[in-house]
Amino acid sequence: MSDTKGRNYSAGGYRGVRLSKVPKNLPGVDVKDAKEIPEPHARHFWLKNFEKQTEVSEQRFRDALEEQFPKADKQIIRIISSRFVALEKKSKKDPSSSDLRVDLDCFYRFVERFGYPWIEAVDNIKKTFFREQELANKTIEYVMVPWYHGFLSEKQLSEILLNQENAEKFLVREPRNRDCTRLTVEYTKVFKVKDGKKTIGRSKRNIQWHKKRKIWVWQGRNKKLLGHSNIDVALGEMTNDRKPIISAIFKDEKEYSTVYEIVPGLYKKGTMDLSHDEEIVRTFEAENGPMTPIAE
Repeated sequence: MSDTKGRNYSAGGYRGVRLSKVPKNLPGVDVKDAKEIPEPHARHFWLKNFEKQTEVSEQRFRDALEEQFPKADKQIIRIISSRFVALEKKSKKDPSSSDLRVDLDCFYRFVERFGYPWIEAVDNIKKTFFREQELANKTIEYVMVPWYHGFLSEKQLSEILLNQENAEKFLVREPRNRDCTRLTVEYTKVFKVKDGKKTIGRSKRNIQWHKKRKIWVWQGRNKKLLGHSNIDVALGEMTNDRKPIISAIFKDEKEYSTVYEIVPGLYKKGTMDLSHDEEIVRTFEAENGPMTPIAE
């Protein structure tokens, strides 16, 4: 690795790229043409259904997704399309209202995260944002995770994290750069001050899906880069088994209202130390910046 001035130093036996040449915040992706979508089957999906259009309605995108994945649960397709892919934009017909739209940037981000290969895109996102639940009649339905909050403004984020009811809890949100493939994990910690009062502190870390290895990658303590295929395992390690802050998205999906829990200590099993994997370290730091010590 290297410090912010580009000097090389050793950490965990790995000597990496000169990080001074890697920007902390990559410029947003600006996809002008579907031919720029790198995954060939995903590119074909867009061109077949929308041709040269760079933006379509969420409903039209959802219909195409249902046709592409006929065996997938339609309720899951609806949530994927409306909650995880589409963005709310001002209506061209009525500027005072807004519509859910899917543009090439939205689609690119979705494909980069979960669409390698494209045929597994729905299964990949289902493993991340849904959990199986057995009903009384022994059938299985999928429960949406409560920790995903989507895009939050700084004002919304502060109001959520500094709420006393959310002390010592965590949430997962989209990063400020809407074209990033990572997710941002934020959690709170209660500190006692001299006069006996308590104050709430905030911590932020990033987690990234490595599409080739099919694992979640995050920075652990002591600058170690860790990985696991199960995001619940990663969140348990990152947040010290904190409970999730229930999102408005979860509350809106009334049919997904069951209690969700992260199993304490789950992260201690099967987590991989990736500090010696040069390609993964380089990929992670390219988007997240140099690794720095993590505050407990």
